[in-house]
Amino acid sequence: LRTVLQLLYLVVPTDPSVPSGIDPNNVPKTNLTLRFVYILLCLLPFKTNNAALAPFVEEWAMHFTDRLLFVLEELPAVSKEAMQSADALSPPLFRLCLDTFWSSLTPVLHSMCLSRVIAWLTDGI
Repeated sequence: LRTVLQLLYLVVPTDPSVPSGIDPNNVPKTNLTLRFVYILLCLLPFKTNNAALAPFVEEWAMHFTDRLLFVLEELPAVSKEAMQSADALSPPLFRLCLDTFWSSLTPVLHSMCLSRVIAWLTDGI
């Protein structure tokens, strides 16, 4: 799990000064990052009972949630034709990555990330 966390931190760092793989200005890079995160979460379980790693899992999961919400907020509206281009965010991939991410969280972490999404939704309304 430690190696998986290191890989996840490389593509979606929690340090704002480090460029993230999830970037609304670079949709192809975001698609590749989502595919990579999806594969990692499928291959290796994200849940941990390791007290030493739990804070890192929590920090990364919260930051990943924030990055996804940021991308959704910053992406311009695109037409159906534009969605077919290679430069469009892939909705099936996005959904697949989110489903895998949410199902891999512990109940407590799931609640924490969900509260971020709810706050984002209520702030945007």
